[in-house]
Amino acid sequence: MIWRCGVLCFVAMPLSTASGQEEAYFHIEFEHSVLAPGESQTITVSASFAPPVNGTAIWDTHGGIGQVGHVLCLNDSYFNLVNVLNASTGVYSNPATNMSIYSFPGIPSGGGVRMISVGQFEDIEYANPVWLWRATWTPVNYTPREVVLRTEAIQPIDIFLTLGLAFPVRDAWTTFDDQAGFQIVPEPPVAALALILFGGAMRRRRL
Repeated sequence: MIWRCGVLCFVAMPLSTASGQEEAYFHIEFEHSVLAPGESQTITVSASFAPPVNGTAIWDTHGGIGQVGHVLCLNDSYFNLVNVLNASTGVYSNPATNMSIYSFPGIPSGGGVRMISVGQFEDIEYANPVWLWRATWTPVNYTPREVVLRTEAIQPIDIFLTLGLAFPVRDAWTTFDDQAGFQIVPEPPVAALALILFGGAMRRRRL
């Protein structure tokens, strides 16, 4: 049996929960801090949470009334990847999610990706941080520019807690988005590079 919220609702960052003590964070990571001609960018979105696995937390959402439980793992996350700057100048490919129980890699739109959902119930991934979504972004050209993306939580990240019941329970945690960017830097033209090297050689000869 998969437990999920039946109503999908938009909430702003940060997303508040009742206790205010448990927090989850999205992280955007890039394979390259600087993208050179011919290269593509691998973009990974991961999540971390505190208290960590086996830590103590209060179940006060999704039916909880303040019972004390222990953190098991991330249950699910729903988010958009938003184009802040110049991400529309590239194309996404090879989307993948870490968890396959009810995950969806999203829909590319306007330089971002909408409606990414990543969740698990069986074959549990206990990592913290845990990677959620990954894709390749390839620029249409290598004109110098900065590309900036941010996450946009559609609803708070749910964390599984154990309370000694037959099944774990879900708890919605205060969720914080992330924003990150990288540079596209073209290689200098061959003629200009040759001129630079020639000029350096001439200076060495004069010394």
